Amino acid sequence: MAHSVDRRRFLRGAGYLGLAAAGSQLLVVCSSNETLMPSPSAKVHRVGWLSAATPDWISSPALSAFRERLRELGYSEANNLSLSYSWSEVRGSAITVSRLIESKVDVIVAENSATVLHAKHDQSAVPVVFIVESDPVATGLVDSFAQPGGHLTGVTYDNLAFTAGKRLQLLTEAVPSIRKVAVLFDPGHNPGPLPYTETAAAALNLQLLRLPVVTSRELDLALDSLTKESADALILFSGGVINSDGSRILSFARAHRLPTMLDFGGWVVDLTSGDSALMCFTPSELALYRRLADLVVKVLRGAKPRDIPVERPVDYELVINLKLADAMGLTISRSVLAQATRVIR
Repeated sequence: MAHSVDRRRFLRGAGYLGLAAAGSQLLVVCSSNETLMPSPSAKVHRVGWLSAATPDWISSPALSAFRERLRELGYSEANNLSLSYSWSEVRGSAITVSRLIESKVDVIVAENSATVLHAKHDQSAVPVVFIVESDPVATGLVDSFAQPGGHLTGVTYDNLAFTAGKRLQLLTEAVPSIRKVAVLFDPGHNPGPLPYTETAAAALNLQLLRLPVVTSRELDLALDSLTKESADALILFSGGVINSDGSRILSFARAHRLPTMLDFGGWVVDLTSGDSALMCFTPSELALYRRLADLVVKVLRGAKPRDIPVERPVDYELVINLKLADAMGLTISRSVLAQATRVIR
């Protein structure tokens, strides 16, 4: 994909987080709430976290899962670990990488492909463990999944061949009358799932309506097309205008009783704002962040990133909004509900 999609940016588009000032950078060293005192003889391992999100991310469940897994593996901020969090817009990443390296970190944890690229090109070769949404081979981060090469390794949300097909399958199982599915996406941000979705649609004998949008005006036309072309369902690929105008898209889909599938759960679980979708199928973010911690620990224990294979998702989450289904007059079968990791009633 052309640009990695930042989940925190998508959540901010739904009104979860405030936007950071453009180009701002903040370096924060945080300690945990544990009561153990550091051992005078313990080596303190320094981990620098580089993110294009905002400082609100410190309190996120995903980061909590990362820190919890580190503690399980024997690395505690109260004992032998220092975590430095650096928040930066992507265009300031090169400066922030340099500052992290100057602070003598042992390993950098980086999010967002563009941010990771800055870390990759730094000449210091400080080990980097990343978590990205794109294919790290296609975006040039690593040589291959099995043998990353260089000083980078990590985990990726990317498993498009599986997730694209599964989302269509789940939609048709939930609403068997579906024959035509519209796909709404910003081609400059997240076109990656499209070819896999096309392949899956052909296998399921579904007609696919492709609706690329870049501007709000194009989105207006696309929403008109959903009605004129009599689409039976909608899939959203997060990124770009899909994020910024997401509330409007979901309101339109709800008003037109259009079953909608998301590529992650940020909106489907938030009913307080009135914005919701019928379903979401996504890699488990908490599981990925725990695996991220596993890889960081391997590096801290002496393994070279080039020898640590990049990992794809193993655990997935299916969220079904049964409350919305009832409002739309849809009956979701027990067989579909049985696959859900969470049902909103």
